[in-house]
Amino acid sequence: MHAYTTALEQGPAQQRLPALLTLIVGHPRWHARFVNTLARMEYVGVRKMLKARHCEALDLDGMHHLLEEASHALRLKRAAVALAKAAGGVEGVRTFAAEHTLAGAAGEDYLQHIDRACAEWTGEAVGSESERACGQWLDASEAALDLPLATR
Repeated sequence: MHAYTTALEQGPAQQRLPALLTLIVGHPRWHARFVNTLARMEYVGVRKMLKARHCEALDLDGMHHLLEEASHALRLKRAAVALAKAAGGVEGVRTFAAEHTLAGAAGEDYLQHIDRACAEWTGEAVGSESERACGQWLDASEAALDLPLATR
């Protein structure tokens, strides 16, 4: 997994990312939809966690993690609504549907790809408890990005 992330960091997409983010942030409605996409991805993560974790194995730390992830989704959704209001109206981010996100389906597909990669890496089925270890790794990676919006 480390080799995978290192390859991504050195790939061509990494070179294009600053210009892309500048373009998105420069268009207030796109910005709102992009943040709504991030909220959708957090929501999908929570949904996956709920499906993958059996109640017999869910402890206080697991419940806390679920709550934190749901909180991230809520905070990002609130940010998307605030950005949309500033751009003229919240209708553009009302739901997580395609017309209310910026490449929302692609973001969700990315998470599905991560699930498959984790399953391959651990040798377990997609949706298994192995996702907890992968999820913890992803959380650490997210924290390493130090995105201020994600923590507000």
